[in-house]
Formats: sequence, structure tokens, C-alpha cells
Amino acid sequence: MTDEQIIKAFEEILKNQNNKLSLIERAVCDDVLSLANRQKAEIEELKEKHAEDERVLNDRVQESVNAVSKADQKYICALERSITAKDVEIERLLQKLQQAKSEAIKEFAEQLKKRFYLSAGRCVVDVYHIDNLVKKMTEENK
Repeated sequence: MTDEQIIKAFEEILKNQNNKLSLIERAVCDDVLSLANRQKAEIEELKEKHAEDERVLNDRVQESVNAVSKADQKYICALERSITAKDVEIERLLQKLQQAKSEAIKEFAEQLKKRFYLSAGRCVVDVYHIDNLVKKMTEENK
């Protein structure tokens, strides 16, 4: 039986036996019912307090999660800014490298032309000349 059913059954018994109970027995029975009702009210009060405490706890947990999330978001944003800055720097360096490569090719072509003109207009550039030119150009950059 539930608490509610027990109280109802006890009230029915009291109602049916009311004439057979002495004043003391009746007073004790009334006190028992009163105690049961007070305890029932106290239980309800505690349930409400527990529910409120649970809501407060959940709110605090959520606030903590949000605070951590905000900190994580700030960290992620900082990382994203850093990555973006690195990407920009990489792009700048790649452009600079491409420019240096273009300049090296132009210089290589100019050196080959000089060698060609030194060969008295003969349209011959020897592998030896190319190797020496590459060696000379790479040693200059060291």
C-alpha cells in the first residue's frame, strides 16, 4: 500500500470505529493522522527543495560549461588568428620564392647569352658552359 492508501484506510477505520474509541484513543488516532499529514507535507517540501537545488546545480554546471566553452572559444579564435597570420606569411614567402626563381632563370638566361656572344656568335652553348654557369650561380648565393 502507498502512504496515501494507508492514511485513507486508517481514516476509514477511525470513522467506522469512532463510537467504540475512548477519548484518549481518539486523541492518539487524531495525533497519528496529524503526524502523518505533517510528515507528508514535510516530504513534499523536501521534494520541492530538492528539485530547486537540482535546478540550481544544473544552472551552475551549465554556467561552468559555458565559461569553459568561452575560454575554449577564445583559445580557438587565437589559434585561428595565428594560423591565418602564418598562412599570410607562407603566401608572402611563396611569392618571394617565385620571384627569386624568376630572377634566377632570367639571370641564367643572361649568362647563357653572354657565353653565346663570347663564342663569337656561334650558336653553340656547351654542356660544360651550362654546368659552370649553374655552379657559379649556386656558389654566389652561398
